[in-house]
Amino acid sequence: MTISVHLPKAWHRAVIGNRGNNIKYVCTEFDVKVHVPNAQENSTEVTISGEREADALAFMESKLGFEISKEELTCVSLSIGPEEAEQAFGNGRVGQLMKKYSAGIRVPGRQGEQTLVQVPPSHLDDLIKDLSSAVGRDVTQAPAEEYHHRPNIHHQKIADSLFFAPDERDDDRDFSRFLEVLGSGNSTLDICVFTITNNRIASVIKKEHRSGVKVRLITDNETMEARGNDVQDIADAGIRCKKDIADGHMHNKFAVIDGKILINGSFNWTQGAKNMNYENVMITNDPDFVHDFQEEFNNLWRDNNRFVDV
Repeated sequence: MTISVHLPKAWHRAVIGNRGNNIKYVCTEFDVKVHVPNAQENSTEVTISGEREADALAFMESKLGFEISKEELTCVSLSIGPEEAEQAFGNGRVGQLMKKYSAGIRVPGRQGEQTLVQVPPSHLDDLIKDLSSAVGRDVTQAPAEEYHHRPNIHHQKIADSLFFAPDERDDDRDFSRFLEVLGSGNSTLDICVFTITNNRIASVIKKEHRSGVKVRLITDNETMEARGNDVQDIADAGIRCKKDIADGHMHNKFAVIDGKILINGSFNWTQGAKNMNYENVMITNDPDFVHDFQEEFNNLWRDNNRFVDV
């Protein structure tokens, strides 16, 4: 037997778990096969196959805290922009709404953006009424062709642990999460890394710059001379970059987004680190951690004796 359900993209990582551990547990415990679309697929369909597929689905729903829809989801744009985001979604309200309506909600952060939702059609009207009450006016909807998920870094707790190992296909989901968060900023992106040779990472950085995010980057002077290094290309795109001129290496690997979220860990921003090494990345919006790393970046950026423009 096979059950087909529709889960908003915003919830896929919760179902999968770090390195696929949640899915692996469900498959082993209930002797089923579970398929969740990868990050590049524009699909919300999750399938569960096996003799105990109903038990597996019930377990997954108990962990998520809501019933997963059996009807295909609709994707719409709602007339709530950044100026009303706090009123509509602040104080953890976005997570409550997502569970209440089995929905995915992308909170607008950049000027001109609207709220995007993936929601069962039977829940859409009630969600709109709820949001209309929160903002004190009638919220309107318009069709949206595709839902591009971006973490709600200002309105939800984020505490992700990503792990990489040689030749592990499960790493692709963790790497997609890394890129997703790296490209989630609205105003600033401060990067302090030993080197960048992964072209997908470099592309996200340049895309953030083109979208109006203020990007600053600090790197190591010696690695800039290495074959395949992307920092000069990033600088040539108009992004201000600095390199160290002191003894020793600038060996950090962290980024701070909007002064609100921290990416940090052993992971070098290289193709080799993703495919060949055992690495880790922590992602958090805990204000104490973020404050300290933002302060450290600012101190390094101001140190003109040890860091110069690329």
